[in-house]
Amino acid sequence: LQALSVIDGGAWSPSPLTKPGFAPPGANVATSQLGNLLGVLIVDGQGVLDFFHSTKDAPWSSASTLSVEQSLPAGARIATGTDYTGIPVAFVVDNQGVPTEFRSSRSTVWTGPKPLPGLQDNFARPGAAVSFFKINPDSSTPQDGLFISSTEGQILSTRGLGQDWTPPQPLW
Repeated sequence: LQALSVIDGGAWSPSPLTKPGFAPPGANVATSQLGNLLGVLIVDGQGVLDFFHSTKDAPWSSASTLSVEQSLPAGARIATGTDYTGIPVAFVVDNQGVPTEFRSSRSTVWTGPKPLPGLQDNFARPGAAVSFFKINPDSSTPQDGLFISSTEGQILSTRGLGQDWTPPQPLW
């Protein structure tokens, strides 16, 4: 995993964050930002969700592990965003095929994994695509949402507010 950066329109420069072989080639990389703290999430070759972070011109941190070994498919897709309260969140479909949530505590500390309630094993293919979105973010009733590709090839939508998520519904 390498971070590429450019300063004032100069040349792009790589900064290695890991040694070669840390994650499978082509592994999904997702970002999370809170103020001037930039985070990078990746599921490594051991099936662990790892978090790296940096602020402004500071060096990158070493990996913080957010899950246990073999709990996620190596290189799995990760959806990130900020929830309705502004807290960074990440979602990954685990090895049992259940979408799981990780939450930041407005710092470099994350909690999770927490399976989304009401979803049984094999709901989705392990590592399947997940997309995070916000519903009515500026209203008095904001919600978070996910699109998930099921094992039957359906695109499903689920909505949540904090700890409560609705059962997934097909888009059509």
